[in-house]
Amino acid sequence: MQIGYNTPTEKFVESVKKGIENEVEKATNTVEKGNYFLKWILTRVFNATDDDAENGILDGPNDHGIDAILEVHGNEISFFRIFQSKYGTSHKPDEIIAFRAKMYEFL
Repeated sequence: MQIGYNTPTEKFVESVKKGIENEVEKATNTVEKGNYFLKWILTRVFNATDDDAENGILDGPNDHGIDAILEVHGNEISFFRIFQSKYGTSHKPDEIIAFRAKMYEFL
């Protein structure tokens, strides 16, 4: 059965959802789901290689809320992207505010 789309945006959104679902269905628990989701984001949205994404994922105890770090090499400058991700319904506004405050400590 083919799904009808009213706009190209709807088709794009459905494609993204399906891509994420295909990635996280490999997981056997919620932590793995979060890591698969994060890897999907790093490789599909931020163009990280699979190796860079896997090596950049830090999620664990004492990580200060940082789930991944990617080093970006530019022509004139290099920098780091710091990620904090939530999959599904595991996010809360207070956690986002706390993470933002922790990032100011690094600056």
